[in-house]
Amino acid sequence: LDPRSLPPVDADLAAAFGEGALADTLALLALTVADGSRYAQQLEALPEGRVEREAELRRNLSPAALASLEHLHETSGWYAGLLGASPKEAQGKVAAPLLLLRAAETWREAPIGTQSRAIATAHAFQATIFQTDPEVLERVLLPSTRSQVVTSPCSTSPMRSPQRSGSATLS
Repeated sequence: LDPRSLPPVDADLAAAFGEGALADTLALLALTVADGSRYAQQLEALPEGRVEREAELRRNLSPAALASLEHLHETSGWYAGLLGASPKEAQGKVAAPLLLLRAAETWREAPIGTQSRAIATAHAFQATIFQTDPEVLERVLLPSTRSQVVTSPCSTSPMRSPQRSGSATLS
């Protein structure tokens, strides 16, 4: 369960993805695949301006890679539209006998030293669409009065550098 997009979603996800460019999708990809370093390197080599960055990215990618990236970008936008499309009043709280939500709020942390372009891009995008821990808790129906919020280290995030540790597990 992705605890950063529980219904109701207040952010306009479709608009956020619609404003994003292929380079933004490449940044998210660089941080979510097992070895995203080659995507991060491609991103770092792109010029600063949005139009120039998109044109250069399209020139550098093979037709198959470009088609795959465009498909990922369009599919993410479509899915974002689905998440935000249902009426807020028709949505209840998420309930289950046991509910474990785990996601560090890494996008809210101040950068340590210099950040790669992939991390900076991803954090800016996540700040637009992700829900904070208190917002997630508002959308969860705790099963009993004995329920509690537990925090534990989230060290598996690809966006967290190895020397950083923190917590944001909700259960």
